[in-house]
Amino acid sequence: MKKECHFVDLIQSRGEHLHQARKDVRDKGKYISTLENKLLESKEQVKKLRCKIKSISSRKNTPERGNSPDQYNSDDNMATIIELANAIDGFVDNPTTARVIMADQVKRATR
Repeated sequence: MKKECHFVDLIQSRGEHLHQARKDVRDKGKYISTLENKLLESKEQVKKLRCKIKSISSRKNTPERGNSPDQYNSDDNMATIIELANAIDGFVDNPTTARVIMADQVKRATR
């Protein structure tokens, strides 16, 4: 009889642990889904910003606009705005980077 009670308690305990583990997995799944949605939103923002950057950089400095042709000093060693936008896109579009960021956020959230 004592062994039976022990096994019943053990089964109940395992059942509670299983229930909690399933709940944790479900919660983490929701969190990952939220992160994935935020990542998609960020990618859309990057695309919009890239379009704005291209639009701004394609404008010419004209006297009609009141801009001086040499308003900015040219430095051949500096990256262009388009190169910067491409670098940002490459970072955001890299699946390894996205997975590492999400994994790190999940780890921090579950500690």
